[in-house]
Amino acid sequence: MGETAIEWTQRSWNPIVGCTVVSPGCTNCYAMAIAERFKHVYVGRPFVGAPAEAMTRKVNGKPVWTGQLRLAPERTLLEPLR
Repeated sequence: MGETAIEWTQRSWNPIVGCTVVSPGCTNCYAMAIAERFKHVYVGRPFVGAPAEAMTRKVNGKPVWTGQLRLAPERTLLEPLR
């Protein structure tokens, strides 16, 4: 879990990376841009498993989910219980 500047919490936790585009509303998804922007952070980490580039692809110059999902390792999933 990482420290955060969010005023109503001390830490944040994202156990899943990736998504699937399922509706026109997904066009405005901020998470696709964030995943593209920070994909270098996940390269080689067990959290992702496959190359981070596989999570999004560029379509008309914008990142779009590929439909792949990656779950964090068990130790990360259990972290909120500590």
